[in-house]
Amino acid sequence: MIKTREKKIYFYIFAATLVISCLIGSVSIFSRMVIEVKADKLLTDAIALADRADMSSISTADLKIINEKYKEAYILIRKPQLFAAYKNFDDQSRAIKKILQQYDQVASGNGAFEPDSFIYINYLLNRRKSGSYLGIYTALVFLAMAAVSGATLLLTKSEN
Repeated sequence: MIKTREKKIYFYIFAATLVISCLIGSVSIFSRMVIEVKADKLLTDAIALADRADMSSISTADLKIINEKYKEAYILIRKPQLFAAYKNFDDQSRAIKKILQQYDQVASGNGAFEPDSFIYINYLLNRRKSGSYLGIYTALVFLAMAAVSGATLLLTKSEN
């Protein structure tokens, strides 16, 4: 026979895993649907503008627009996503930390982004996308755990 204390434990496990799933999922989905889409559009627009003009003969106004788009995209993705924190870079990606320091200075107004900055900013965006996918999958795992604990809770209630 299931004791009342065990029902409470099942309920708390259900509630905790459901809350964790909702928190992680909402942060990851917001990042995926809003932040990453906006940053991707800014980068795509900057590349399209650079492709229209030959980089050697690009006008100062176009360079300024490209720089602003890079800056906006960088500022959007600079604050890391929950599962893509920049302190968690692996060994292959440690060199990007120096680029982050340089780009932080550029974004604060001390310089301009180079036309080839797309490579590094796009790398950061892809890192953020990977982190948001990991967050969504983690939320699904917690949701499955909540479903199992909820089903267990319902089964124990029906036994009594």
